[in-house]
Amino acid sequence: MSKNKKYQVAKVGHKEIDITKTVRDIRGVEEIVKESIETTWSENLVNQMKVWLTPFPNPTDMAEWDRILLERYPPLYTVIEKKCNNCYMGTCELDKGKGACGLDLETYQAKLSLQTSCRGLSIQLSSTRYLLNHCIKEFGERKKIKWGKNVAYGMMNVNAICGFTPRTLKEANRVVTYLEGQLSSLLSSASVGYEGNTTDLESKALHAGSLLLVALDVNEFLKHAFFNFCWGPDRELTELPTFPDPTTHTGIGTVDTSKSVILFLGFDFLPAWNAVNYIKANGMEETIEVTGIGSVGHDLIRFYDKAKILTSPVKTSKVLRMGIPDVIVVGDACCKTNVLEDAKRTDTKVIATSFNQNMGLVNRVEENVDDIVNELLSGSQAVLVTDPKKAGEVAVKLAGKVKSLRKKSYLLSSKEIKKWASKCDGCDACFRVCPNSLHISAALKAASSDNTGRLCELHDKSIYCGKCEEVCPQNIPIIDMIIAAAQKEIREDKAVMKAGRGTFGNLEIRDWAITMFSCPGSVVIMGCNNYKGSDMDIAYIASELISNTYSVTVAGCVASDIARYKDKKTGKFLYELYPTLFNPKCLVNTGGCSGQSHFTTAFYKVGYMGFRSPYRATYAMQSDFTTRFPNVLVIWGPASDLMYTLASGYARAGIPVILGPGGFNFKRYLMGNKYDRSKWWALHGNTGKKGEVDPLPEHMIVPVETKEEVLALIPKLCFLFQDMETARQTKFDFYLDYYNNAFGVLPDDWHLYVRREVEIPLIKKVKILRLLEEEHGWEIDRKKGRVIRARHRDGRLIPMEKFLEEYGFPSGQYITFIPRLVYKERADRE
Repeated sequence: MSKNKKYQVAKVGHKEIDITKTVRDIRGVEEIVKESIETTWSENLVNQMKVWLTPFPNPTDMAEWDRILLERYPPLYTVIEKKCNNCYMGTCELDKGKGACGLDLETYQAKLSLQTSCRGLSIQLSSTRYLLNHCIKEFGERKKIKWGKNVAYGMMNVNAICGFTPRTLKEANRVVTYLEGQLSSLLSSASVGYEGNTTDLESKALHAGSLLLVALDVNEFLKHAFFNFCWGPDRELTELPTFPDPTTHTGIGTVDTSKSVILFLGFDFLPAWNAVNYIKANGMEETIEVTGIGSVGHDLIRFYDKAKILTSPVKTSKVLRMGIPDVIVVGDACCKTNVLEDAKRTDTKVIATSFNQNMGLVNRVEENVDDIVNELLSGSQAVLVTDPKKAGEVAVKLAGKVKSLRKKSYLLSSKEIKKWASKCDGCDACFRVCPNSLHISAALKAASSDNTGRLCELHDKSIYCGKCEEVCPQNIPIIDMIIAAAQKEIREDKAVMKAGRGTFGNLEIRDWAITMFSCPGSVVIMGCNNYKGSDMDIAYIASELISNTYSVTVAGCVASDIARYKDKKTGKFLYELYPTLFNPKCLVNTGGCSGQSHFTTAFYKVGYMGFRSPYRATYAMQSDFTTRFPNVLVIWGPASDLMYTLASGYARAGIPVILGPGGFNFKRYLMGNKYDRSKWWALHGNTGKKGEVDPLPEHMIVPVETKEEVLALIPKLCFLFQDMETARQTKFDFYLDYYNNAFGVLPDDWHLYVRREVEIPLIKKVKILRLLEEEHGWEIDRKKGRVIRARHRDGRLIPMEKFLEEYGFPSGQYITFIPRLVYKERADRE
């Protein structure tokens, strides 16, 4: 060290640490590293463990953890693309051998995986950059970012990756600039002539997932800090169980069409924010209905309690074809590209607002508001206005005037339904292209005889993609017919929900740290709708889990779909039945797309608050720690780029991901092999000795097709190496019951999770012990109901005490997967 020694030394208790030896490259991050060590590391920990931080990491800096993960869960590709057209050397058939550049088939799939992850990251990163730039222009880069009075550690995903939490907009800009640089690097790696190793490509894809969570964190905190979004941490713990009130209306039937209706689409909430401010300032709350679809809808209800969520983005055509909105304001992402076409059918005016989605329109941002309104009233169908304040004002002024120019109804009459239905020749072209395999021709045939019941049945199963209309040789308006036949049922589509309440406060995390080892697990459900089967499947899953004392968190479009579930006994909707706490038997809605980052942050906070695990620039340590918690992510919906990247981010953080119901459409899974014993090990935290453990969690990203499969998987993925006895007993019981309900038999691997008699469900104990003896060769004392000798996985029959020593680790013992995190005897350790 030199004359700058005081800036290169971190002091923890009586221990001095040379910070230049704690990172790969100290330049530019000196202050972050010093503060990270001094504020989050304990003297006891630095005396036992090598301090190593990774602030603002490249993928290579994180390869240590990624390789451990990918060794246990090697990527499995199912949607195989065999033909590569990605380079100047021409097309290569990779199933016939390596390409001209040397790329083989598997590595090409990994390259496509990275490209998908980059697209998913770019969607949210673009949104975050746009919002941050807006905030800097409005408030200045020195403006402080408030976290909330019960948030002590700030943005935990940002902490884990970057090593600090932004306190000002200038610091937030540093984080976002880092993300943009990483995205550029990742895209380069996915290009021709760059990365050619499958493991390293997937490591980079996982890195994109982690960066996505960072972008979401920044986005969320900006919304709270500068736009007064609903924020749970600002409330006292006693208020949280009922906060926010379940008074938000969701469903198409909740719209009062006697008022002027504005519909907001996409990610960008700023036009909606400005429109609401204009409505409030001019006392127009009772004359204007403000509604949203998708992410902006979930943002709307967090700052305007009169706003309503109509449906999810995939069903936008359902709303437009009904003619519900008078004006549509279209942002970026989550918008169908044929919005203008659908809007034209019902004389609906469109205001596009995003630089990313111009729709072929000329930007009118330089014109004054009244001129833009008059242009639309005089015949123009759509305009582009990229100033969110001006776009919001145009929308409000226009909505009040255009209502009288539109028809009262745009629905087909019963006579028209019959006329069109009679044109169907039963070719079944519609059935062949339908993503949900709906029997449309049969419904049309019935409608030709005045029986519209079968058409009506399709309304809740269709995703209104319009593929059926595109291929119909008779040009039958099938979507219009379904909507008209089910108009009564659609008008009854009404539910109530709680608005998203943001991240978890310290008090909630403290409570969770106390209860987590005795409850079956914590599950977060996300997704973009577009489900196969019933919309109610995901609501059923949530209801089952909550009633069985799981902690359930939801985010994204599924949050409003879950709201539609009504309990038959009480007549109440799901959000009315359960408290809004991060605790067992509770249901928390954290928000829209940006709210999808909060679940990982909860476990980073638990790690520090409950176990003093350093959380700043220690991503690998945090992920290693998170694997010891009973948690699962369920992504229910389409294999979108965003969901693909999100799954990567959660898996890298040590949280298993279940993809359904169309999970087999995802390009890549991370699945373990429970029969390969070499994969299932952990290190004794004090000695470094490698020990065999249960195959847990069996998979890190796994697909399913039905709600029954999800419920059968969750209990097993929530098993821990060191479960408390009562928790393992409860999970074991759920696993056996749900698996039997789904498949009619017991799972083939249940015996791998038996360690002690007390962990066997009481009502199943006699049967389980008998099967252990008869089918798996265990020595059982049936009279006393005890295991005398257990069958080890290597075939040995050994006493139970020895079995417990050799298979797994006792509760409370520190274990790790990362060799450098093993405690070691040191000369300076007392």
